[in-house]
Amino acid sequence: MNFRLRQIALLALLIGLCCCSGAGAADYWKDTHWLPEGVSSYSKDIDALFYFILVLTGVVFVGTEGALVFFLVKYRKKEGEKSYYTHGNHKLEMIWTIAPAVILIVIALIQAKTWNQIKDPSTFADNDPNASINDYIRVQMFAKQFEWHFRYPAIVDGKDASGKPVKQYKFGVDGSFTVQKKLTVPKGKKVIVEMTSLDVIHSFYLPFMRLKQDVVPGMMIKCWFDASKTTNEMRVDRPKMQLMSPRGKLEEREWDYPIICAELCGIQHYQMAGTVEVLEPKEYDEWRKKTAEQAAQVEASNIWGYWKVDPETQQRMYGEDNDNKRSAFNFKNEEEGGH
Repeated sequence: MNFRLRQIALLALLIGLCCCSGAGAADYWKDTHWLPEGVSSYSKDIDALFYFILVLTGVVFVGTEGALVFFLVKYRKKEGEKSYYTHGNHKLEMIWTIAPAVILIVIALIQAKTWNQIKDPSTFADNDPNASINDYIRVQMFAKQFEWHFRYPAIVDGKDASGKPVKQYKFGVDGSFTVQKKLTVPKGKKVIVEMTSLDVIHSFYLPFMRLKQDVVPGMMIKCWFDASKTTNEMRVDRPKMQLMSPRGKLEEREWDYPIICAELCGIQHYQMAGTVEVLEPKEYDEWRKKTAEQAAQVEASNIWGYWKVDPETQQRMYGEDNDNKRSAFNFKNEEEGGH
């Protein structure tokens, strides 16, 4: 077998292995292609954008690499031929510079509606005057090396803009509580997450909900998601997972929606794994009531004083007593030192 045939055989083997591993992964997750099953109301929009860009870049990749191979063969060294030197083609260079720019602008315009739907706080349910707390839930998420902390508000009596008595979410009062590494939400309701970080940039990623958001120290960022299937409904056709325990032993556990930190955040980055539990609305209400009753005093949910909430304004309290020294809001000493 000559060198070229060996190369072809090796390439065929690699393609076969990739196909087999991809098929195995799809069978394990009971999902197809590269993406797991989408359960949020905007999953189809995200998937459509993903596959549109995948096909577009795939066509460009095949075309450019095919042209490269063609010219390598066509203009390979031949005996008796002289080299031809050229400084390029100005028109051609303009075309392959302008064309990608136009394509990027088109992609930006196509995705703008979906981006605003997910990322623009003015479109969220808590800014809808016709929405009530029965339509959505609010959660504050606090990231640090190497933990997620989720703070749930208390439900209190209040008044809307017209003075009508309504139920409201309120942080920093009795009845609010914090849960570590596990986010519990109701099926079919929008979950508005307000997030910040204590130390470094983390990335809050829910693959099945198609939500990914960087969590930045010194910034409060809002986003939202929902889920059309409970955790138990998803477990029906998904196998149990083999996970390594802290003691180094494999343990069999039920499938869960994963929370992934998609940003390398330190030496123990692997410990940022968390889970989302999606319950039926009635089950969620029962869980919330039970957890709130078992929660410790409200100050325990202020997370070392770093994210203390004013009960009246519902805004985070800043200052030397409430800010972490590494916060982006506390850079006076660095400025004075000229660093």
